[in-house]
Amino acid sequence: MWFFKNMKQLLSLSIIFTVVISTWCCGNTPFHTDNNSDSVQQTIVFISDTQVPMWFEKIFVKTHRNEEATKILLNAIACDSSVSSVFMLGDITAMSSLNSNWVIIDSFLTRLKVCQIHAYATAGNHDYLISPSAGEANLKK
Repeated sequence: MWFFKNMKQLLSLSIIFTVVISTWCCGNTPFHTDNNSDSVQQTIVFISDTQVPMWFEKIFVKTHRNEEATKILLNAIACDSSVSSVFMLGDITAMSSLNSNWVIIDSFLTRLKVCQIHAYATAGNHDYLISPSAGEANLKK
């Protein structure tokens, strides 16, 4: 079972990097280098570990204002007009099988959709906690 979960993650990462490479190879370079003032710089964002600390982490480990930092980062990404794609590289929520853990991320993804910013994701270990199938279903949703 462990092997198959890692294969899913490996496949997801492979797809993400294939999309990035094919974007570059097809002439849609994310960074325009010409001196034309009409050209628009596009940014590809990679982010991971956006999960909020779990209850026991809040008690035993310093969270270093993790939730505040995550909200600041997500807001900065959604407000940046140069962002063309966002790649979320795992541990998106503390426990992806719980719908309530998706409120912040769903709001962020809605903002990306309104701004026509593409979002891609792969699962991390937190995304499989409690119920791997429910976590995977919520991630796909």
